[in-house]
Amino acid sequence: MKKKIFCSVLFSVLIVSAFAQNNLSVDVDSEIYRILENCQSRGLCDILPGAKPYTQNRILQAVNEILENEDRLSAVEKTVLNDYLEEHSQKEEKIVSKTHLRLQNNIKDVPFSFEYLFGLEASGSGGLYTDSDFNMGGFDFITSFDFKGDISRYVSYELKGLLDITRMPLYECGNDYFVGYNWFDTFPAKKDTENKDPYDVGDYADALADNDNDKSIADAKYGEPDRRTIRTLKNTSYLPFAYKKKWGGQMYLLENMSASGLEGWPQTLGVSGTINAEIRTSLLNNRVSIGA
Repeated sequence: MKKKIFCSVLFSVLIVSAFAQNNLSVDVDSEIYRILENCQSRGLCDILPGAKPYTQNRILQAVNEILENEDRLSAVEKTVLNDYLEEHSQKEEKIVSKTHLRLQNNIKDVPFSFEYLFGLEASGSGGLYTDSDFNMGGFDFITSFDFKGDISRYVSYELKGLLDITRMPLYECGNDYFVGYNWFDTFPAKKDTENKDPYDVGDYADALADNDNDKSIADAKYGEPDRRTIRTLKNTSYLPFAYKKKWGGQMYLLENMSASGLEGWPQTLGVSGTINAEIRTSLLNNRVSIGA
């Protein structure tokens, strides 16, 4: 039966600022990669490496090369590239606030910088449907931190993480999609069957083969092994494909903060997070990049 959504509400507040350290890698999802590929195909910059991600320094180098051919760029392209250059070029300034701290020395040949960012983000959405069983609401409350900086002109580092308190219930469309039996288990003999000894899936399969795949005969001899099924779940709080989780792996449900409360999805209120770190150096005019 076709279901229609009547309304969806989304709110988000983000506190963040960005000063990219030049030797750190730029996320491959950044729109700048598509722009560089387009300009490279038009011969506006040198051939870029095939391996991604690129360092911020390598991207800025390519952007500067492209802007040297401004007579072959549209007004929109020049605006986008100049804005990127302005936003991501290193700035000689000191910043001290509750959410953003940036310190650096004034030694040109051996620069050192330290930067700290703190962010808060809240988002939520809900839908009203013709079938009330689909009515759901979910939210994310995220705190994030980011430590990064430079150690000389050649080495940059970053440590970032987030903590997500969230509830994102899913509508269960079904739980009986059959994908086979537990082949790795040995099953005890079941009541009211001919077999009195433990058996496995292979014994059951042999009984099917010997009786022209007559399931009733195999069930009478052994009993059906444990079935493996897949649950089909749908997020009806957000428009289709609009929700992307930011936490990694599993999460703890607040109703059970123990090992048994570790779940893959927050059907009830849960907490999780993620931590990423990088240290990277670029040498020989960005021809060699080494990172961990």
